[in-house]
Amino acid sequence: MRILIIKLSAIGDVIHSLAFLNAMKKSFPASKISWVVSEKAFSILEGHPMLENVFVFKRDKLGKNPLNPINWMEINRSLKLLFKDIGKIKFDIAVDLQGLFKSGIITNLVNAEEKIGFAGQRELSSLFLTRKLPKYNYETHAVDRYLSIAKYLGADIENPGFPLYYNQNDYDLFEKILNDNKLLGKDIAGIIPGAGWKTKLWTSHGFSKVVTYLNNKGIKSIIIGSDADKHHASEIISQSGTNPIDFTGKTSLKVLALLYKKMKMVISTDTGPMHLADASGIPVISLFGTTAPWRTGPYHNINNVIRTGIKCSPCFRKNCTNPVCMTEISPESVIEKINKIL
Repeated sequence: MRILIIKLSAIGDVIHSLAFLNAMKKSFPASKISWVVSEKAFSILEGHPMLENVFVFKRDKLGKNPLNPINWMEINRSLKLLFKDIGKIKFDIAVDLQGLFKSGIITNLVNAEEKIGFAGQRELSSLFLTRKLPKYNYETHAVDRYLSIAKYLGADIENPGFPLYYNQNDYDLFEKILNDNKLLGKDIAGIIPGAGWKTKLWTSHGFSKVVTYLNNKGIKSIIIGSDADKHHASEIISQSGTNPIDFTGKTSLKVLALLYKKMKMVISTDTGPMHLADASGIPVISLFGTTAPWRTGPYHNINNVIRTGIKCSPCFRKNCTNPVCMTEISPESVIEKINKIL
């Protein structure tokens, strides 16, 4: 059986979808599975032994609205590049886990006997399916949603896992980071202050209080994120006065996943690296406000989610003049969770 998974982005979404890959490959070990993914999340899947092929849909330059006619020429160019390779393969099943216009177009064009997904998906993407599962409950966690398709296809979905793959270069870089930063034998914790939406951010003051508390417990904090998060790191460092290590922009996703395995815990906003930490099997304390953790929270650490519980949360807004759902999360509530883990 040749299976194609269509799940393009973002990092957290792709990590959630690893549970579907794991269930299918464990249940049908002779199957040959391929995946279409965006450039941003490609490194998570690169070289994965459960995958025959990883195809990259270069969509990062398409703008925020792929339905805008201005973007159609660029979409057409990206699709031609994708189908130069994927068009050579005939699949038995193509599964659209994304449920958006861009994934629907790929589903429509791919050569597959069956094209499977949920009815009523966004941006009319369900029109491209040959077999539709009933419309899902939006309050269901994304992982359970994907696993329900695997179950429908006959897979065993008990004990879902998120298999990550590392090559020798990842291990070498990981060892180098540990040695260069003198972290061998030390208790460390991850701090992830950044997020894709401004409304998902916590306060630098709150993170600095947590870093100071961890330091007093003999735990070294490592601030994690992309280059865009360096200003968050500098604020936390200056306010905490405990000299945490700034790792923003310094690690690949796979090396970061290896680093997580050495940590006692991670404290994070709702962001992709948080989901990677959850997949790595360590305690994760996550701070939620504008989004719903029961839909897209850390699957294995849902009991460690912290929310204020105000009436307007979750609102799913990317902009807010007064995001009290996040700013009113107290450092004390985070420290209380830390103590339960310790």
